[in-house]
Amino acid sequence: MIRIPSTLMGTLLAAALTPPIVLAQESPPMTGEQTKAMQEFAQKMQECMARMDMPALEARGRAVESEIAALCSAGKREAAQERANAYALEMAESDAMKGVRECGELSAPMLQSLPAADGSGGAGDVPGNIMEMNVCDSIGGDGVASP
Repeated sequence: MIRIPSTLMGTLLAAALTPPIVLAQESPPMTGEQTKAMQEFAQKMQECMARMDMPALEARGRAVESEIAALCSAGKREAAQERANAYALEMAESDAMKGVRECGELSAPMLQSLPAADGSGGAGDVPGNIMEMNVCDSIGGDGVASP
């Protein structure tokens, strides 16, 4: 499913933080050392994420989301897609995303030490034709992102 820009940051943060939690819940019981390592990892992630200005990122995302929703509501699908692409590029090159990537890199050693809960290691529910989709397809008739 394509999410419009305001959900991009939340999705990235959820992807960075959720796997260790999910895997820990579905994995065999951890040893004392593993529990301590998980707690230390969680502390490092909290410290890393605290360095980011999340309210500013969310406000920027909401503003762009409103702009895109207005374009979609006006039937300007191509313009909406261009704006979404521009915002995605802007975010990918931003200092904020560099910070998200740095925080995500903290999770690599932890994730490698945990077994996959379902063994798939797949990309979830991302459709195979994602590049052919338009951002307006993820917005309901009222201009609001679909869940």
